[in-house]
Amino acid sequence: MENFSAAIILVSPQGDANIGQVARAMKNFDQKDLRLVNPCSHLTDEAYKWAVSACDLLENAKIFTNLPDAIADISTSVAFTRRLGHSRRKHLDLKKSSEWMTKKASIGKLAFVFGREDSGLTNEEVNLCDATITIHTSPTFSSLNLSQAVLIACQELF
Repeated sequence: MENFSAAIILVSPQGDANIGQVARAMKNFDQKDLRLVNPCSHLTDEAYKWAVSACDLLENAKIFTNLPDAIADISTSVAFTRRLGHSRRKHLDLKKSSEWMTKKASIGKLAFVFGREDSGLTNEEVNLCDATITIHTSPTFSSLNLSQAVLIACQELF
């Protein structure tokens, strides 16, 4: 079974524990390219505690000041968002997107872009991406933890 990779880009992550959990989720699915845009401190005891055996991903994370720089070498970027609107890019269903993501990852660099824990990605940030994906959840509680969303995305690509 061939595994494909994607850069995991976190835009302005606010919690060091979340960054550690994201690193662990990435390692579960052989993802190695962690990119942080304007992050909080991510080399903290709390981040290391949650990363468990993925501390190397924390230490090797690439830091950027803006999303355009973080995706400059990316062929296809996918914004993960729960907000849908008419100004959004091509929208993909997560369950039906695995084949599309695998194809994109096989021909160029793919990136999954995730927003802030409290407000997600801005419209401007979403518009920098080639497509959007929403992870469907219960309408009574639709907010996922950042690391949970990354885990689901990585599992679909894996």
